Amino acid sequence: MMTKIESKLIAFARWAIEAHREDSCDLDGGSIQDKLEELGLLERVRVTKPCGEHCACAEYVGDDFPTDCLRLVDGMEE
Repeated sequence: MMTKIESKLIAFARWAIEAHREDSCDLDGGSIQDKLEELGLLERVRVTKPCGEHCACAEYVGDDFPTDCLRLVDGMEE
Protein backbone atom coordinates (compact mmCIF):
# COMPACT_ATOMS: atom_id res chain seq x y z
CA MET A 1 0.00 0.00 0.00
CA MET A 2 1.26 3.43 -0.95
CA THR A 3 1.74 6.12 1.72
CA LYS A 4 0.32 9.65 1.42
CA ILE A 5 3.83 10.99 0.90
CA GLU A 6 4.48 8.50 -1.91
CA SER A 7 1.20 9.45 -3.59
CA LYS A 8 2.10 13.13 -3.38
CA LEU A 9 5.57 12.48 -4.78
CA ILE A 10 4.05 10.61 -7.72
CA ALA A 11 1.65 13.51 -8.30
CA PHE A 12 4.63 15.89 -8.28
CA ALA A 13 6.56 13.70 -10.72
CA ARG A 14 3.57 13.59 -13.08
CA TRP A 15 3.22 17.37 -12.89
CA ALA A 16 6.94 17.88 -13.55
CA ILE A 17 6.93 15.55 -16.55
CA GLU A 18 3.86 17.23 -18.04
CA ALA A 19 5.21 20.73 -17.38
CA HIS A 20 8.57 19.74 -18.85
CA ARG A 21 6.88 18.62 -22.06
CA GLU A 22 4.62 21.68 -22.28
CA ASP A 23 7.23 24.32 -21.44
CA SER A 24 10.04 23.11 -23.69
CA CYS A 25 12.12 21.59 -20.87
CA ASP A 26 12.20 24.67 -18.63
CA LEU A 27 10.86 24.36 -15.08
CA ASP A 28 11.67 27.32 -12.88
CA GLY A 29 12.33 27.04 -9.17
CA GLY A 30 9.33 29.17 -8.23
CA SER A 31 6.93 26.87 -10.07
CA ILE A 32 8.49 23.80 -8.48
CA GLN A 33 8.27 25.35 -5.02
CA ASP A 34 4.65 26.40 -5.55
CA LYS A 35 3.67 22.89 -6.67
CA LEU A 36 5.45 21.27 -3.71
CA GLU A 37 3.56 23.59 -1.34
CA GLU A 38 0.26 22.93 -3.13
CA LEU A 39 0.77 19.18 -2.77
CA GLY A 40 1.68 19.53 0.90
CA LEU A 41 5.28 18.38 0.54
CA LEU A 42 6.71 21.73 1.68
CA GLU A 43 5.30 23.81 4.51
CA ARG A 44 5.89 27.40 5.58
CA VAL A 45 7.07 27.86 9.13
CA ARG A 46 7.46 31.28 10.72
CA VAL A 47 10.92 31.59 12.29
CA THR A 48 12.44 34.34 14.42
CA LYS A 49 16.08 33.37 14.04
CA PRO A 50 18.33 31.14 11.90
CA CYS A 51 17.79 27.42 12.51
CA GLY A 52 21.49 26.65 12.63
CA GLU A 53 24.90 27.17 11.13
CA HIS A 54 23.81 26.31 7.58
CA CYS A 55 20.37 27.94 7.59
CA ALA A 56 19.19 28.43 4.01
CA CYS A 57 16.70 31.12 5.08
CA ALA A 58 19.47 33.24 6.58
CA GLU A 59 21.31 33.08 3.25
CA TYR A 60 18.30 34.72 1.59
CA VAL A 61 17.10 37.18 4.24
CA GLY A 62 20.33 37.94 6.07
CA ASP A 63 19.38 39.38 9.46
CA ASP A 64 15.83 40.27 8.39
CA PHE A 65 13.98 38.00 10.83
CA PRO A 66 11.23 36.95 11.46
CA THR A 67 10.63 35.29 8.10
CA ASP A 68 8.91 32.28 6.58
CA CYS A 69 11.02 29.16 6.19
CA LEU A 70 10.06 26.42 3.73
CA ARG A 71 10.60 22.98 5.19
CA LEU A 72 9.96 19.44 4.08
CA VAL A 73 6.94 17.94 5.80
CA ASP A 74 7.33 15.06 8.22
CA GLY A 75 8.15 11.88 6.37
CA MET A 76 10.17 13.60 3.64
CA GLU A 77 13.50 13.69 5.48
CA GLU A 78 14.22 10.01 4.89
